[in-house]
Amino acid sequence: MEPIEKINHDGYTIEIWIDEFQDDPRNHFDDCPDYVLTAWQHGDVYGWVVPELDESCWGYYGHDDYDYMISEAKSAIDCWFKTQKEFHFHNLKEMIKNHVPLTHRRTLQMVIN
Repeated sequence: MEPIEKINHDGYTIEIWIDEFQDDPRNHFDDCPDYVLTAWQHGDVYGWVVPELDESCWGYYGHDDYDYMISEAKSAIDCWFKTQKEFHFHNLKEMIKNHVPLTHRRTLQMVIN
């Protein structure tokens, strides 16, 4: 099975999949909204995967959630990237403070990719 769409965001691939294994939403909602049940009945449930980061999220119901799902996937990449940079710069500051020679410092590219 293949993803229905692949989107590139900052060098990372977002794969969009149809969620074929989604349970009946009435098992998870006390009062299941009609649009959720309709989307589930028509197989209109999606999820995203960013393989390079081993990140994913599932359970987006219907076409109205589709754009939101893509923005959430992009936000996950942006958040991961920001966290990696903050971690790297925190460590870099510590190495500078402790007079670690340049030859023993890791580059940002090595941390991110």
